[in-house]
Amino acid sequence: ALYRQCAERRDKELRQRLQDSEQKLGLSMPLDQAKERATQLESEVTLLERYVRVKISNDIDKSVFSLAMTH
Repeated sequence: ALYRQCAERRDKELRQRLQDSEQKLGLSMPLDQAKERATQLESEVTLLERYVRVKISNDIDKSVFSLAMTH
């Protein structure tokens, strides 16, 4: 539980830093490039969210299997 809290806090901080950097970059880009970049980032976020869901699911499955094997 502690590891998950630390990971969530780290992820939140990294997400905020990335958003700040992308916003600064977007302000200096032409509008078409900024829109293209936003679309690209949204796709990357979707892929990362899927990866995290699969990873969490696999970790839970391993924990349940491990628990079942000890009983």
